[in-house]
Amino acid sequence: MVKYDSMEGDESLARLRRICGIGSWISLIASLALVCILLVNVVILSMSALDPDFCLPTLTHTQTCISSMEDVLFCAFNVILCLIAYRILKQTSVHYTPFTRDNVIGMKVMSVICLVAFAIILLAQVFMLIIMDADEFFVEFPLEFIVIAVITYVFALLIEYGTVLQTESDHFL
Repeated sequence: MVKYDSMEGDESLARLRRICGIGSWISLIASLALVCILLVNVVILSMSALDPDFCLPTLTHTQTCISSMEDVLFCAFNVILCLIAYRILKQTSVHYTPFTRDNVIGMKVMSVICLVAFAIILLAQVFMLIIMDADEFFVEFPLEFIVIAVITYVFALLIEYGTVLQTESDHFL
């Protein structure tokens, strides 16, 4: 049986709070960077829609449209994920425990958003290929969203279990 040392637990919580504080700033900065990239891709998509001859270097017009549309969606979903991560990290940096219902809900919402992002980006690519009557058929599967969804959901379940244990511990004391 492992003996629990409250000093070690306090140091661990303090370290977690510091890391979550830093992580919240990083996720906020990442959100702002992604918004900038999103705006650039919206401009590229708009230019592609207005000018049938416009294309990015090494890409055809169709590839430019599809690629910029995919990048717009990718950035938009990632901004949302970063903002949710910011909220979770910011709350964890100030609470006495990371095991809160809000964190569990936030992580489960992140999982759902990742699954929705996967489906929407995939469908949008297929839709753009059909509408633009593309000569080439290329679809990039955004599998990273599936991987992130599964991992985030598993961690949400871990935090949820910790929340139950935290509640039992608080009631016992």
